[in-house]
Amino acid sequence: MCETKPSAARRCFVTCIVDQLYPTIGQAAVQLLEGQGVRVNVPRG
Repeated sequence: MCETKPSAARRCFVTCIVDQLYPTIGQAAVQLLEGQGVRVNVPRG
């Protein structure tokens, strides 16, 4: 039997500077975390 470890869930808060000027940095951070099995929630607003 193979057991899997439950993934962690995290919220990703980005600053307005990242959101407006460098959105690819925020996207890359989410991709990096998801690639490690972390469920990422990015709140709106």
